Amino acid sequence: MANYKTIAILTCWYGPYPWYFPYFIHSCSFNQTIDFVIITDNKDFISDKQLNLKVIFMEINEIKILVSKKLGFKVNIDYPYKLCDFKPANGFLFPDILKKYNFWGMELNIMAVLYRWIYCVTNRNMAKRVYLCLACQMPQNPLS
Repeated sequence: MANYKTIAILTCWYGPYPWYFPYFIHSCSFNQTIDFVIITDNKDFISDKQLNLKVIFMEINEIKILVSKKLGFKVNIDYPYKLCDFKPANGFLFPDILKKYNFWGMELNIMAVLYRWIYCVTNRNMAKRVYLCLACQMPQNPLS
C-alpha cells in the first residue's frame, strides 16, 4: 500500500441524519484510508457502519461550552445549523481528535469516494492546502 498522508473529515451533525446518510456510509467503504468523524447527539444505530467512520457523542450544550471556552467568549448557538459558522475553527476546537492527521476537512454532504482521488491529483507537490469540490477545504494540520 502506498504511504498515504493521513486525512480526517470532521463534521458536527445534530438531529436526525440526512436522507442521503446511508449513501455517505456506503461511500466511506471505498476510501478506507480516510477517517470520517461525526460529532453528534444522534444515537441511532448506524447499519453498515464502516471502520473508518468514527462517531463521537456530544450534546449541543457541551459544544456550546467547549466553543465558548476555546474562543474566550460566550457563543450563542440557538440552532445546530449555526455550528457551520465554526467549521473553519475545527482544528482549534477539536485538537485532540485531529492531532494525529496530516490534513483535515469538514463536510458530510460530499461522497467519500472523491476525497483521496482529488487529494492525490491536486496535491502532487504536498501544497499547504488542498481544495475539494469547492466545498471542502483541507488545511495541513500543524499539530501532526
